[in-house]
Amino acid sequence: GTIDVTGATVTGLSAGKVLQVTEGSTSTPVTNNTTTYVDTGLTASLTTTADNSKVLVIVNQNGLLFLSTSSFTHAVTLTLDEDAGTDRTSFNYLGYGIGAAGYATDARNMTLSFHYLTAAVTSASTTKTFKTKFKKTTASPSCTGAWQYTGPSTMILMEIAA
Repeated sequence: GTIDVTGATVTGLSAGKVLQVTEGSTSTPVTNNTTTYVDTGLTASLTTTADNSKVLVIVNQNGLLFLSTSSFTHAVTLTLDEDAGTDRTSFNYLGYGIGAAGYATDARNMTLSFHYLTAAVTSASTTKTFKTKFKKTTASPSCTGAWQYTGPSTMILMEIAA
């Protein structure tokens, strides 16, 4: 059945309520064939409006994996940087890998979609900036990761009340 809630007002709810939503997106292609993290160009920021809220991050990153050596498994790692302003070069807590096996000069579509819920942000008016970075997982074999070649990548941030 269907419940008609037209004109209804929900009160008494506070925890888990979505307080705001922001989005970042990019269509600019970025490539990397090194084992050093490189910015994908996908970034989003949110300034919290309440004490002890959390931020839910939803990422959809599109790209290609170019293979340049036959019969090897190739991989890239995509990492979410929670405090993007610090430009850290290593990340220990969140990384997603994708791999492909194929022949020389192959290109494989890849889409990584994931979500991440931050710890509570102690005070309101705290700006949280997120971005994704990527690198080749190992120095050999040869491969190149290329993001935004198969369409735009997006990041949605939602502030969730404590």
